[in-house]
Amino acid sequence: MTPATGCAAALAMIATAGAAQAQDWSGAYYGGSLGFGSGCYTQGVEALDVIAAEVDVSGLIYGLHAGVNLQSGPMVFGIDAGL
Repeated sequence: MTPATGCAAALAMIATAGAAQAQDWSGAYYGGSLGFGSGCYTQGVEALDVIAAEVDVSGLIYGLHAGVNLQSGPMVFGIDAGL
């Protein structure tokens, strides 16, 4: 394959990809998330030399979310809530 035919093939693929079908993002959705985080920090005020306990903030991270979208032309409007 010569560079000229390679470029022509790439341009043909780009032209084909540009003809994608329109999507409608309207509708309801819901889902959840699950993960784990770890870390620690020291409570207190260093400037006052008041150092308290070191706090472990490791543990499970989880959540739920739900929402509704409405598409109007190229714009998508929506509302969602999460816990």
